[in-house]
Amino acid sequence: RGSPDRVAAVVGVADLHVGKRPHGSDGSLEQTKTDLLEILARARDRLLQWRPERIFVVLAGDLVHSDNLGQTTSKGTAQGSQSVGSTVQALRLALEVVASFIDALHEIAPVEVVSIPGNHDELLSQAVGLALVERYRKIPEVSVDASERRRKSTRWRSVPLICFHGDRIKAHQYGSIVALETPEGADPRRAILLQGHWHKA
Repeated sequence: RGSPDRVAAVVGVADLHVGKRPHGSDGSLEQTKTDLLEILARARDRLLQWRPERIFVVLAGDLVHSDNLGQTTSKGTAQGSQSVGSTVQALRLALEVVASFIDALHEIAPVEVVSIPGNHDELLSQAVGLALVERYRKIPEVSVDASERRRKSTRWRSVPLICFHGDRIKAHQYGSIVALETPEGADPRRAILLQGHWHKA
């Protein structure tokens, strides 16, 4: 509710797993790029209608399916049989897609990016965040939090936004996380928790 100049938008970008072969398909990285750009373009069009005062983009981890040249996760689980293209190609595509999305959004409103590492790409998610810091260093409408913390918080007015990937957190911990992570000046009773890592049981 409220007038458009009193509204913020939160866009969660999590578990893209760029470089993972689509189930039941030979797939390709080019097809992955086309599909992701279509999805993000729809999100951009909706934000154009809303005209928010600020946009939060939460990169909540697992942007890339594997974390090294050997195509394993951060902990060493092999992903090669599920993969298409190389890890470097997947990293390049993930960064290109995310950056083009942020480029489009900061023409609508100032953008605050929160970058969180995932369990598949703990290192490469950080690399994407650091690359975005450099890309937008001289663009005042875009800020990027690429610090190494696995949980990060920010706020919109009095509303805390608490962000994490979720692989190391259980639902019964949410209350204590809100108490610990609510930024100064925000109301913990209004907290919004943003996480990735949802998988089918």
